[in-house]
Amino acid sequence: MSSRLSERIVLAVDRLDGRRHTFGLLLTALVERLAAQLENFMLLRRRARADLITARAPELILPSWLENHYAYAAFVALFLKRRGIDLIHYPFLYVPYTWWATGIKRVVTIHGAARAALPHGLVERFHPLKLERYRRALPTFDAIITVSQASKRDLIAHYRVPPEKIHVVYNGVSEAFRPDLDWQPTLARYGISRPYILSVSTIKPKKNVLATVKAYAEVKRRGLPHKLVLVGYKAPGYTAVDEAIEQLGLGHDVIQTGFVPAESVPCFYAGADLLVFPSLHEGFGLPVVEAFACGCPVVTSGVYALPEVAGDAALYCNPHDVADIGAKMIEVLTNDRLRERLIQKGLARARQFTLERYAEQTIAVYEQVLEH
Repeated sequence: MSSRLSERIVLAVDRLDGRRHTFGLLLTALVERLAAQLENFMLLRRRARADLITARAPELILPSWLENHYAYAAFVALFLKRRGIDLIHYPFLYVPYTWWATGIKRVVTIHGAARAALPHGLVERFHPLKLERYRRALPTFDAIITVSQASKRDLIAHYRVPPEKIHVVYNGVSEAFRPDLDWQPTLARYGISRPYILSVSTIKPKKNVLATVKAYAEVKRRGLPHKLVLVGYKAPGYTAVDEAIEQLGLGHDVIQTGFVPAESVPCFYAGADLLVFPSLHEGFGLPVVEAFACGCPVVTSGVYALPEVAGDAALYCNPHDVADIGAKMIEVLTNDRLRERLIQKGLARARQFTLERYAEQTIAVYEQVLEH
């Protein structure tokens, strides 16, 4: 379905952190669909950022002199205006320090508010001055997209965004995630064999991987043969997971892959017996839906957006209770009927998060903004 929009629209990935795992797959899929449906759509990127290139999207390359944050804030609006841009969409939280009144409509997608909502120790909280700048600047955007009702509540409470500016558009799951993948060559490259339990996330306090490792120790005490595979790069300076692995004597049972290219991640889900995702705060929880789409059962937290996204397709745990996480892991791994039920419900649930709906609802936000 094509949109009637003829305005010149850019999706800006020029400020995006390159380590965002499968978010890159989701974003590439969105770019392809927007390019197919919008008459004058472009991707704004830095020349060095080549991982989101798609043949279907014309590109606007950011000049190197605009890559500095201060130069960007001072001049990017004028740069875009001179090229006839009508709307810019940042698909992640990015707010330039200043913005010239050029008439260009602005949309930003915010995937959660953890750095404003959670305490130090779990996240690197925004500096109070930076948080206040966001609170002043975000209401000046023409629309704020967020990825769940739970996240919308957080944006209202912590960023003080007017509710009428917030549009909930659930993430879609890429077709790269499916149960019939040939996962063996990818796993072999990482020295992984089945059976294994999977964790996919940055290794940092908010993601609660430490609790996953401690709960896994109970799985081993029960004599189950599974390895634990941790897919994700490690937050600088965070050593608690490594220390727990050593203290619990799990060095031969836990495999840490570090960062994995986005195109390889689906194979890890497809080969796993279980995804464990006891996160302490999620605006959406993309690994949960990715696992569903690959036919991998899920144990996850019953907090924030996770029950909204997973529905009745996951087994929920208390993320603050290691014993409960371990018990739920063992229950899925030893109860074939439960496991099969979760697989089937997960596959059905994943079909609700289509890329087509994701793109159509994003375009609907553009249409609403450009009409005013």
